[in-house]
Amino acid sequence: MKVVNTDKSLRRYQIIGFTGIFLMVSVLGGWSAMASIHGAVVAPAVVMVESYTKRIQSKDGGIVRDIKVRDGDRVEAGQELVVLDDTDTRSELGIVNANLREYLSRRARLEAQRDGAQAITWPEEVLSRKDDPDMARIIAGQTKLFETTRAGKQERKISSTSRSPSSMSKSAACPPSRTRRNRRSR
Repeated sequence: MKVVNTDKSLRRYQIIGFTGIFLMVSVLGGWSAMASIHGAVVAPAVVMVESYTKRIQSKDGGIVRDIKVRDGDRVEAGQELVVLDDTDTRSELGIVNANLREYLSRRARLEAQRDGAQAITWPEEVLSRKDDPDMARIIAGQTKLFETTRAGKQERKISSTSRSPSSMSKSAACPPSRTRRNRRSR
C-alpha cells in the first residue's frame, strides 16, 4: 500500500488558486486605472405629476374616529379632515390631574409641617374638589399623616424635656456596658 502525502498534493492546488485570484485582481485593477470614461448618455424627458393627492399626518398620532372627506373631494384651508379619538388623551389627562391633586395636597401638608402649623391650609385647587371621592381620600390621608407626624414630634419633645438634669448626670457617669467585641479583645 502506497502512502500519499496529502499536504504536498493540496499545496499545488492552493498555489494555483491564489495565483489565479492575484492575476484576476491585477488585471481588473490595471484596467480600471487605465480605462477612461469620456461621457454619458443624454436623453430628453418630461417630468409629470402622477396625481395631486396630498398626504396628511398628525403630529401626535392616534386612532382615527371619523374621516370627514372622501377621495376626490375638494377641501378648503382649515377644513376638518379627520377626527381623532380622544379616549387616550382623556385618560392621560385624568392621570395627570390625579397626580397634580396628590402633589398639591402633599405640598400643603409638608408646608404645614415645616411651619409647625396646627392644621393644614389647603390650596384653592384642592378645596374646590373636596367633594370628589378621590380628592376626599387624598385629603383624609394627608391629614392623618400630618396628625401622626405632629403627634410623634410632640412625644419626642415631651420625652426629651422630661429627662431631668440629675438623670442625665447619672447616665453620663455610668460607664458604657461592655460589648461582645470588647470582651473578646481582653
